[in-house]
Amino acid sequence: MGFLLRKWIWLKRFRKRRGYGVHSPFAFNFLTSVVYEQGSYYAYRELEKLHGGKTCGLTRYRLKCRRLLFRLANYVQPDSICLYGCTDRAIADYLQAGCCHATIQHNPEMSPNNGHRLIYIAENTPPATWEAIATAGGLTPQSATIICGIHRNNEAKVAWETIKRHPSSGISFDLYDYGIVFYDLRKAKQHYITNFYSLL
Repeated sequence: MGFLLRKWIWLKRFRKRRGYGVHSPFAFNFLTSVVYEQGSYYAYRELEKLHGGKTCGLTRYRLKCRRLLFRLANYVQPDSICLYGCTDRAIADYLQAGCCHATIQHNPEMSPNNGHRLIYIAENTPPATWEAIATAGGLTPQSATIICGIHRNNEAKVAWETIKRHPSSGISFDLYDYGIVFYDLRKAKQHYITNFYSLL
């Protein structure tokens, strides 16, 4: 993606950063303590030795995305982490490090017995399959789904809108490259656009 387009996206979302204007305690806490958390977690150093960091040519934004996945798994503390599509080893390792007790499952069949889980849908997963994966039965109020590439084309945008409106979806967050959905229907359903995007 060209720098000018990146800059335009960042400027459009400039006012949607760091929880400004967010009144929901849950959403504000999630944005400030997970999405924008700046602390240095215990596992970052080891993960970056394995998969590269800023000193190994990895862009700052790509590293920022990997660290977000770690924090999300650490926040959700799922019983299982379900990976859909082709994901590189780094993605699985960052998610696993965020919740060491979780079982990693690649493209599992969804059932009501899957329990408390974190679902990761890779960008190469066809948007036509997203809804079935992200709204399968048995999701708990503590479950969450993260979807890559929600703005990459019109099909992806439509699929993301469908998931947001689905009766089983609760609060959702649009980080541009990622969409994150929670399923706690006790909280008022709302959608937040967030300026997680980076120019680098």
